Amino acid sequence: MLSLSFNHIAYICVVTVFAYSLRGATGFGAAAAMPLMGLVVPIKVLVPAWTVLSLCGAATILGRDRRNIAWTDLMGLVPSCMLGIALGLFFFVALESPALAQVLGIVTLLHGGLSLWASTRPADATVAPRPPRRRALDPPELHATNNATTHRPRYQ
Repeated sequence: MLSLSFNHIAYICVVTVFAYSLRGATGFGAAAAMPLMGLVVPIKVLVPAWTVLSLCGAATILGRDRRNIAWTDLMGLVPSCMLGIALGLFFFVALESPALAQVLGIVTLLHGGLSLWASTRPADATVAPRPPRRRALDPPELHATNNATTHRPRYQ
């Protein structure tokens, strides 16, 4: 059984509150807590606990924002997510805790480097923006042309 000191538990609480505060304010950031917690908790213990914590956070967001989710786009991600889960479970079972910690560190560094590299590249000007989708209740003349001068206010 894993026994943590009071300082380790306090550290974990501070990191968790900070990470989920960052997630609540910006929409991302909770994943930053896992490598920080990996400093004091073995990966074989941290991963199952973090999975439960992440599922609870995701369920909360899903319950609040379920009407705003693009379900068809989300379903396109499911096959690659299932493949990632299967690979992750394989490595979780096959590797020992120190090796998992090293792999987590390498993946974190690679992801950070890729994000930094992508942020320094110029935006791709060849990608055209998607036209707005027509809603069933919009009047037909609203979508007759893309000229903004022909559009009248929706509610008068």
